[in-house]
Amino acid sequence: MSRCEDIVTDFSREKVVTAHKDHKCIECGKDIRIGVQHHNVVGVSRESWSSPGYFWSVRICFQCDKDWTEFRELESDSSICVMYGDLRENVITAFENGVLKSSDSLAQRWVPEEMLHKSEEEEGLPFPLPGQLVLVT
Repeated sequence: MSRCEDIVTDFSREKVVTAHKDHKCIECGKDIRIGVQHHNVVGVSRESWSSPGYFWSVRICFQCDKDWTEFRELESDSSICVMYGDLRENVITAFENGVLKSSDSLAQRWVPEEMLHKSEEEEGLPFPLPGQLVLVT
């Protein structure tokens, strides 16, 4: 999410549309087939106020849009910058920082299995009482 401070978005618009041709979701990579409703997000952004703008458009399935909404609500900063295509990276970072637990639905959908299982094993470790030693093998 660090790229956000380097980007100025002049406008963006999100609309639910029906696919007239096949697309791929920018987040999960699943196919959005002809006739399937999904979110189409378009905008114009630039790297600074003095640089020329560029048009962008993304297609995102309903589940990934729901996950973005859930992720934004999870973060305490309401001005969170959405960089479409970075949801997995953002969820993994939140998981590594302890914001998400392995049982959370976002973690279940986006964090790799091996990271989830490692975290579950660590969560099960006993915590020693003051003055007590615990041998972990």
